[in-house]
Amino acid sequence: EFRRVLFRSGHLSLDQVRRFEEGPTWWVHAVSLGEVKSIEVFLREIPRLTGARVLLSVVTPEALAWAVEKNVAAEIIAAPLDLPWVVRRVARAVRPQLFISVESEFWPNLLREAKRAGARVALVNGRISAHSYRSYKYVRAILSVLWNVFDLMAVREHEDASRFVDLGVPARLLHVAGNLKYD
Repeated sequence: EFRRVLFRSGHLSLDQVRRFEEGPTWWVHAVSLGEVKSIEVFLREIPRLTGARVLLSVVTPEALAWAVEKNVAAEIIAAPLDLPWVVRRVARAVRPQLFISVESEFWPNLLREAKRAGARVALVNGRISAHSYRSYKYVRAILSVLWNVFDLMAVREHEDASRFVDLGVPARLLHVAGNLKYD
């Protein structure tokens, strides 16, 4: 448990930091076991197709245990807390070429600090449920700051794309790409 808290506070081992210096890194952020399972093939294809090293950050203990057991990425960590100084520490150490958020994980500080560290920022398997859409409509103006961080948003369905546009995402950022779990 102490180790998990240490990782969540943005502290990486010296060995991890050195490994990030070996070449380009793509940082993929997913929260749950379901999200990680839905992108397993995607995670495994990144190094093969791009030569990039993959850092996977997850939140739930189940996702962390499963990802480590299945060895789905070169580096797997508990996601840093979404506090500016915490995520800044990790982003500066990792220096990702690309930061990928999965489904509907919009962690403002994590996204902003990845961008500040020089990463392009993307969403994959993007979705907004009807419930979240209704809630997000009340804070639409605030969300525009968040949407400006993204370079690309690959969403599951046309309905998701419409919801994102209605919430202020520029249509040029959106691409309907299907569901990575099934397509």
